[in-house]
Amino acid sequence: MIEIGFPDEPASEASILAQELAQTLRLEGVADAALSLVKERPEAMDLGTALVIAELAVGSGVIIQHLFELWYRTRCTLRITTPRGQFVLRASEVDLGKLREVLEGAFK
Repeated sequence: MIEIGFPDEPASEASILAQELAQTLRLEGVADAALSLVKERPEAMDLGTALVIAELAVGSGVIIQHLFELWYRTRCTLRITTPRGQFVLRASEVDLGKLREVLEGAFK
C-alpha cells in the first residue's frame, strides 16, 4: 500500500490533485477498489486530500509517470508513504530518479 499526499497545498487543491491522480490511474486499469481518497484532517470538508493505492494492477512505472506529470504541472511538494517509510519530496527535489527510488518495490 502507498499513500500520496500534497502537504504544502491547501486542502481544496490537494483534494483536486488526489482526485485527478486517482482518475488517471483508473484510466490506466487500476481498479476502483484499489484506490481511495483519505482525509488527512478529519474536520475538513473535503473528499480527501491524499490518495491511497492498496494494490497495483499496473507497473509502478505507470504511477511514477503520472505522478511526475502531475508534479511537473503543479510543482508541488509530494509526501509518499510506502511500507519502507514516509518520504517528503520538496518541489525542488522531485525528479524521475527520486520517484523511482521511492516507489519501485513498494508493492513487493
